[in-house]
Amino acid sequence: MDFTQVVISRRSVRKYLPECVDLEIVKQCILLWMYAPSAHNEQPWEFYVTEEKEKLEQLGGWLKYWKMLPLASCVICVAYRPNDLRSLDYVQQDLSASIQTILLALHDKWLWGVRLWTYPNEENCEVVKNAFNLWSEIQPFALISVWKPDPTEQYFEKTCEIEEKIHIM
Repeated sequence: MDFTQVVISRRSVRKYLPECVDLEIVKQCILLWMYAPSAHNEQPWEFYVTEEKEKLEQLGGWLKYWKMLPLASCVICVAYRPNDLRSLDYVQQDLSASIQTILLALHDKWLWGVRLWTYPNEENCEVVKNAFNLWSEIQPFALISVWKPDPTEQYFEKTCEIEEKIHIM
C-alpha cells in the first residue's frame, strides 16, 4: 500500500476478528517510532505490550470507551519517565507523533489500532500503572489496542473539505 493510501484509509475501528496478532509484527511497527520527531531528540517514549487477557479485561472494565480491550489481540502502553527529561514542554507532542507513526505502521501491515488516552486523567493513569505493573516513575500516556480487521465490516469514508481547513496566506 502506498503512503497516501495508508493515511487515507486508516481508521479507529472497534470491530475486528478474534485472532491473535503476531507480536513480532507489532514490535516492527513500534520500532518505527524511531523515525518520529522529538524535541531535543530526547525520544522520551517507552512501550509496554501485553496480550494477557486478565490485564485486557481489567483495562476494559474501567471506562465505557475501553470496553473493546478484552477482545483485542494486544495492547501497547505508550509511556515516559518525566524525571529523565530536560523539559516536559514537548513530551505530549513527541508521544503523539510516535503514536501516529505506530498507528500508520499497523495499518500498513493490515492491522487496526485504536489510540485511547490515559494522560492527563490521573485515575486512568493509575489503572494503567496497576494493570502493567509500572514503576512509580513511569507515566502512562496512552494505550493502543491492536487487532486484525474484519474484512466483512463496512467502514465509512472520511472526507475533508480542503477549502474550509487550509488557509494559504
